[in-house]
Amino acid sequence: MEGKTVLDFIAEGDIPFSPGFGMRPLVLAGRDSLTGQIGRAFRTGPRDPWFTTVLVGDRGVGKTAVLDAVEKSARESGWAVIHEQAVEKEGLLALLLKDLVKEAGSLWTRTKKTLANFDIEASLGTNVGVASAGIKIKSKPAARVPTEITRDILRVVGVHAKQQGRGVLLTIDEVQSWTAEGELNALAAALQIVTKREQLPVAVIFAGLPVSLEIMSGAGTFFERVTNSTVEDLPRESTEYAFLKTAEKRGVLIEPEALEVLVEGTSGYPYLIQLAGYHAWPPVGSPRVITADLARDGVSRARQEMDKLYSGRWEKCSPMEQAYLWAVAEVGESATAKDIAATLKRSTEQLGPTRHALIHEHHVLDAAGYGKVVFSLPGFSAWIRSRDPVEIPEYHPRRC
Repeated sequence: MEGKTVLDFIAEGDIPFSPGFGMRPLVLAGRDSLTGQIGRAFRTGPRDPWFTTVLVGDRGVGKTAVLDAVEKSARESGWAVIHEQAVEKEGLLALLLKDLVKEAGSLWTRTKKTLANFDIEASLGTNVGVASAGIKIKSKPAARVPTEITRDILRVVGVHAKQQGRGVLLTIDEVQSWTAEGELNALAAALQIVTKREQLPVAVIFAGLPVSLEIMSGAGTFFERVTNSTVEDLPRESTEYAFLKTAEKRGVLIEPEALEVLVEGTSGYPYLIQLAGYHAWPPVGSPRVITADLARDGVSRARQEMDKLYSGRWEKCSPMEQAYLWAVAEVGESATAKDIAATLKRSTEQLGPTRHALIHEHHVLDAAGYGKVVFSLPGFSAWIRSRDPVEIPEYHPRRC
């Protein structure tokens, strides 16, 4: 178009909606109360129950976005901030401690000198003696060393942070994947001493799927007592705000009818909000307005992508696992193990391994109280019900 430069077209094409699990939205809507609660805990200190918190929720509800906001606030206050993401079947403790040593050392010179005495890899790997604050510690049984070096490093960093009038924030995402033997136990034992007993300013925010609470409770009573908060879908008002404010930041208007289509079509699910907003964005060179037609097309294309996501998860499941998912969808919300067993004509004991795999390996179901399960992906249940009923595999008991 006449009078426009390449930069103008780049600006118009800069879509502010960012679909993708773990992506940071341009506008964090509906989470002010949660981030405010955590921020107040940072100001209050270790005695605040939110100083150590577990955020749980389904995939795509914005747990990582909340972590990002909390981290940004802590950095602006001069805190040492470390963010890690757990990966299935991989250790995390050594990386966490090494990154903490590096970050704290870059902020506080005295801390760097003290932490230079620690040999994290040797302590966690070959079980040689560790040095704490310049004092040599004799070798200990392997099971105790991770706890000791974790405690000692957190203590040194916490003391120096307190002297500076600052704090330390550790954020750990996808915590349900942190299953390396003994590592969560070591962190729990160290936090019990450093944060709770000694009241040093070392805050930890975990985030993960609802099954995280079950996994963490198995790592000691410390995690059974920490605050946990469920991150849920957005209410209507926050959904409207997410669309309007995000578009406004790029000078784009949303027609009232279009807004209604977007809000109704996404049901407050943050991942779907980003996906629909992305696909509804006005093409380069067109008026800077999201019309009702663009909104309908955006929601339709977003739903198609969700269908692909559901299909991918479905295909990774065995026939028996698919039958179990179908039974959960048929029984309805908060299906009990007894109801599912009756639907599949199996005993709850026979279905135990299938249930465990769907929760802990495929992450498509969440435990929802004693014997109950719910879908971890919003809309997955409706997608399954829209398909033809599955064939329930025959049961073949194991022979001794």
